[in-house]
This record gives sequence, C-alpha cells and structure tokens, in this order.
Amino acid sequence: LCPFFFLNACVCGVCCACVCVGGWGTKVECVVECSREVTRQLKRALGGTSKLPGADDLLPAMIYVVKLANPWRLQSNLTFMQEYTPPSRLLSEAGYILTHLASAVAFLSEVTADQLTIQPGDFDRKLREASALHTGRDPRLAAATARAAAA
Repeated sequence: LCPFFFLNACVCGVCCACVCVGGWGTKVECVVECSREVTRQLKRALGGTSKLPGADDLLPAMIYVVKLANPWRLQSNLTFMQEYTPPSRLLSEAGYILTHLASAVAFLSEVTADQLTIQPGDFDRKLREASALHTGRDPRLAAATARAAAA
C-alpha cells in the first residue's frame, strides 16, 4: 500500500470531525464518513472483493489516519461525541467507528518505541517531526499533502 493512499479523503474527514461547527451528530457523521472512505480504500487495496475489511484491517488504518491528521482537540472532541451521542446511536455503525477511533487515539497516546519494531532513534525522530507538524495546524496539512504528492 502507498503510505498516503487515503491522505486527502480521510485526513480531511478526521480533521473536519474535530473542528466542524455543530453538535455531536455532525461530528459523528464526519467520523463515520471518514471511516467509510477508509473502508473503500481498504477494499480496493485488498483486491476489491465484496467482503468488507475486518477490524484487524480497519484499526491499523484508523491509527494511520489519526496519526497523519493529528487533529486539533481530538481527545476532547472524542469525549464529547462519546458522552453526548445517544446510547441507541452507539449500537450502530457510529458506535463501532467511535470505538475504533477511541482505540486509535489510545494506541497513539500510549505507544512507546520498545513496543514497536522500529529503532528507538527513528521513533524519537518521527515523534519530534509529528510534534513539529502538530504546532502548525493548517500548514501541517499543506506540507503533508506536498510530501504525498512528491512521493
């Protein structure tokens, strides 16, 4: 898979969910739409079968998208969606997707270099790069898009 195969569609979706004006419903729908696009891209990458990708495929993709998007106030927006979305709504696709999003956020918040198959120096360098990108919000997306286009 190309590392940027769903950068434009999905990163924008995750960012939209966290900055769009509106209540829990608007935010949840943005996240669900992003997840649907991730699923479409995964289906294409897995050979275009009619079978939907499973959680073992979706979660790593969500982790990747959240890492690339690095959305502003993600944790507070996720908590808002989890607290204010009606329980009946959490028993559907939206609940499944919010659980994956929460899992991706938890993984990225807790992961350390020794838990991965990456050299600690590379991990630290990439973490510093991600932190630098996080401080610039809109320029970050422009820079990431430019890098994706150049790759």
